[in-house]
Amino acid sequence: MNMNNQKGFANIILVSAVVIIAVVVGYFVLRPKNNTVLQPSPTTGVNKPSDNKPLPAGGSAGRGDEGGIRSIDGKRIILIETSEGEGAEGQSVYYITIDGKDGRSYSFIGDAIFSPDSKQYAYAAGEAGKQFIVLNGQKLKAYDNVRVPMFSPDNKKFAYEAAIGGKWMEVINGQENKLYDGVDAEFYDCNRGFSLDSNTFTYRARTGQNPLETVTVSLPPSTSSFPVELQVSVRSAIEKVLSQSAPRGSKLYCVNVFDNNITMNFDRAITTNGQATFESVFSLISNAIHPLIQGTETNPKYPELKFIITIEGTPLNQIFK
Repeated sequence: MNMNNQKGFANIILVSAVVIIAVVVGYFVLRPKNNTVLQPSPTTGVNKPSDNKPLPAGGSAGRGDEGGIRSIDGKRIILIETSEGEGAEGQSVYYITIDGKDGRSYSFIGDAIFSPDSKQYAYAAGEAGKQFIVLNGQKLKAYDNVRVPMFSPDNKKFAYEAAIGGKWMEVINGQENKLYDGVDAEFYDCNRGFSLDSNTFTYRARTGQNPLETVTVSLPPSTSSFPVELQVSVRSAIEKVLSQSAPRGSKLYCVNVFDNNITMNFDRAITTNGQATFESVFSLISNAIHPLIQGTETNPKYPELKFIITIEGTPLNQIFK
């Protein structure tokens, strides 16, 4: 092959390559463009925290309890979910379910526990700038802060710590104990807790900058068959009536709670000049103040439950529903 033929063949190959490249580039440049719109996932918006539905096992709290808080017998579970930015002003909202039901939402959820027999539960919660304990579904008195709820070994007593104005105290079966500048919240090394027989409660507290001191509270034997939340509610109900209707100088008498002929003494019903001033009472059922009811009505959930006001030893036949 002479030199001219070789040059001609090379030119043909070069022109062919240029044409092929031009065709390919032209195809991609000139072809119609398709604007692809991303479609939402079929699961978008499903099972949002705001639905407040029972959560799947495992939870998504993001606070160390993703596996849930389980009862000692392993049959019950408390699940807590955190929803960031869903609340007012972008605050987090916390959702809690007990055994997959009774879902509730709060601006704060703290410690959650089951009782030793796995039949009762309690957790710390908060809303509207206050915190409180929810005991077996019942909201207890609100404080500035609450923490470390605890059941006694016999499951009949209940304690937690509450703060008022920067000072802390133990609340045991609804009874508020002395306020201290600091109360130890730790469970270990016997710093805080019920005795094995459930008849004493020990904790450590301090006044000012003094070292922690050990405080022991003697408790009556657990003879009542009332559920713990009702024992607590009795005292809370009396305190609420006192705060709303007790005039100055009122005399304080005893409220006896009869439980199958077992008497629990809760200190204080009120009178003025020997006359009963209870025009209304606190109902454990509706969580509200109601007029006194004459007769023998009982709590439909706990028929044996009767609250009898005694003035100087004389029953008045007024019964808390």
